Amino acid sequence: MSTEAHQQLTRPLGEWVGEVIIPSNPDLPEGAKAESRIRSTWQLNGWKVVSEYEQTGLAETPYTAHRLYGWDPKQEKYTFYWFDSDGWDPGAPALGDWDGDTLQFTETTTMGPTRFTYTFEGKDHYTLKVENSTNVQDWKLLFTEHFRRTGD
Repeated sequence: MSTEAHQQLTRPLGEWVGEVIIPSNPDLPEGAKAESRIRSTWQLNGWKVVSEYEQTGLAETPYTAHRLYGWDPKQEKYTFYWFDSDGWDPGAPALGDWDGDTLQFTETTTMGPTRFTYTFEGKDHYTLKVENSTNVQDWKLLFTEHFRRTGD
């Protein structure tokens, strides 16, 4: 790890299994559930955490994502990039801060403002909640994901 700020990024390291819960929406009127796996490791000489993600159970082909977490000392903000098998390119990182056991990132994209909230419950459980908005005041839940650690 490169700085004290990087020490905070150790929390999502390791292997995790999760359950994705998607509330009802126009595309999924009944909502949906899926299974997921994620493996997060230090990369780039301890400057970034890279997470490889796979979700199964919603489509024939698994949904995959590559996530990258870091620290920007100039802005004094945590950074988060999300690239996925749907072709998503964030363009710029989401920026975030810690508040106790919660790490929250916000980004503005062509889909509007999006918020990623990670809440850690001890060392073996965390929840990710992803929301979007049109005005950065009223947030609509896209999905919630509950993870538990499976290994180191």
